[in-house]
Parts: sequence; C-alpha cells; structure tokens
Amino acid sequence: MRTFQQILEAAGYEARDYSPGFGERCLSVHLARPSDIGRFFADVLEAIDAEETDPAAHAFRRMRTDSLGKGTVAYFPGEKFQE
Repeated sequence: MRTFQQILEAAGYEARDYSPGFGERCLSVHLARPSDIGRFFADVLEAIDAEETDPAAHAFRRMRTDSLGKGTVAYFPGEKFQE
C-alpha cells in the first residue's frame, strides 16, 4: 500500500515538508489558489486505489490550510513528509 505522500505525488502534487508553527513538521502541498481545493480532492480521489481509501480519508479529516499570500498550503498533521 502506498503512503499518503505517494498518493499525493501520483495525483500530480509536489509533496513538501511544512511546519505550521506548533513544533510539528508534517506533509503538505501548495495550491495556487484557495479555489483549487475542489480540484485537489478530485485529483487525489482519482489517484487512490480501493484499499487506500481509509488512510486518505483519515488524512483529509485532519487536513488544515494556511494562506501564504501566494496561494494556500494544505497540510496534514500526523502525516510525516518523507524525503
């Protein structure tokens, strides 16, 4: 089974390391515009296999966003970025 990071990458997103400011480092992706969130979900859903649905759903339930002035960062507390 692929990791959530591998699923994001298979969906065409560049996975990044991110620190939301509370000491934890976690997996993230950059979205150019806040309105890209729907496309992001659709892309990931199309990239997952049936057995990967539960881990993806778990990560999405914890997903948070930050606005950086140049887009949005979607990050996933508890999901470690892997180099």
